[in-house]
Amino acid sequence: MEALADNERNYQQAEDELCIEELVYERAALMCRYRALLRVVRGGDEPCPSV
Repeated sequence: MEALADNERNYQQAEDELCIEELVYERAALMCRYRALLRVVRGGDEPCPSV
């Protein structure tokens, strides 16, 4: 969760379009990772509900 909070902070402070684009992709990757972890914790293969 700390990585996601860092990403959000950096996004809010970013001014360069390329930097913003990188942060958007990084956030998407982090969200996929957290959803996969939730799936493992919940013990099932069902997709997690959207956040």
